[in-house]
Amino acid sequence: MSDIAQFEHNGITITTEEGPTPLGPPGEHVIAWVVTAPGKDASIVLNTPFLVRNMADAALLFKTGSTSGTGYPAALQTLKQTQIPQYFIVVDEGGGTTNENTTSSGDTDDGAGTDQSANTTLDNIIGKVDSTGKRTGIEAIVECAQTPTLIAVPGYSHHKEVLDKLVSIAKRLRCRVIADAPDEDPIHYTTQFDVSDPGYDRVYLVAPKPYLSSNSEEQADVYPSTIATGTVASVSPWVSPGNQSVPIQGVSRVVEYNILDKNTEGHQFNQHGVSYFAKTNMGGFRLIGNRSMSGKFISFVGLEDAIARKLEWVSQQVMSQQLTKRFMEQEIRKINLFLQDLVAAEVIPDGEVYLHPTLNTSERYKNGSWYIVIDYGRYSPNEHMVFHINASDKQIDDLMEEVL
Repeated sequence: MSDIAQFEHNGITITTEEGPTPLGPPGEHVIAWVVTAPGKDASIVLNTPFLVRNMADAALLFKTGSTSGTGYPAALQTLKQTQIPQYFIVVDEGGGTTNENTTSSGDTDDGAGTDQSANTTLDNIIGKVDSTGKRTGIEAIVECAQTPTLIAVPGYSHHKEVLDKLVSIAKRLRCRVIADAPDEDPIHYTTQFDVSDPGYDRVYLVAPKPYLSSNSEEQADVYPSTIATGTVASVSPWVSPGNQSVPIQGVSRVVEYNILDKNTEGHQFNQHGVSYFAKTNMGGFRLIGNRSMSGKFISFVGLEDAIARKLEWVSQQVMSQQLTKRFMEQEIRKINLFLQDLVAAEVIPDGEVYLHPTLNTSERYKNGSWYIVIDYGRYSPNEHMVFHINASDKQIDDLMEEVL
């Protein structure tokens, strides 16, 4: 008997389709540190990201010796404030920890050896990509298994060349930099940088050096970014870290804060893009400052990055698919639903996604390009409250009317 080639089925077929896969909530924080750890466990490989998730992992950064380096305090103080993934890139301290070099005649040198050691450590911090492609120092941040949202180099980020390097990495990875300002004249320090460069929108600069106890001798490896990075990470990326409590007992220099007075050093710090630790009338120390070095709200940058990261993730899933009408409509709908989730969670006040009305042309489409517009609003942090207190006769007149 012959087979009917065009015959399919004498009955019905039922198929079902799912709607667009939800994008889920915006991501939270991941930190990448570049640090020294002369007493680290042998299992930690230099210039290779080491993941710290808990106190047991952090302890591996300080197993032996009397000097912790900058890594262990950073891990410990962050874990006290929040529980998030932290990647540590440990670099070698140039010349070891000795502060004096002995010459062949038995005399100590004039400090040049110490300077050379510090310079070598600084070079190790900045890092490079060698001829084999091996990355070291700050360059190795890109090798973290999770893309960091915050990066910091405690104790070294006040060096201009280090901060410039961090900014270049931050722009590539869409993350924010928590940086140390020098204790001495941090306002003048900011004048070294061209803050019109959008990269400095990403820098949250903090002073002065914090003390964890009344004994300042115990604070050698604790720097502003050691504390502030955990404070920033303890709030959502789109929330300002300003006015958050910090776990410190003192500072290397007092910066006056007065909520009513513009004529304070603290006001000048904030006006020049420097955040600071100060005592407030709520008790204890708090981190004061909402803005980056450029003056942009640091929470605005965090929100932009959170949205961009989600778009990066969703786009990677669908690269090289056919640009059909149905596909494009589905992608637009998917992103719109994500924005509406942000609205419902009060991350943004409103948002809308649509095809660009002029850039989407036939020629560009034939080249595989299409243009999507994402409009969204932003909530500003409560930085300035203005109260008008008026002594008014109306209330007295009303009172007299009631009495008479």
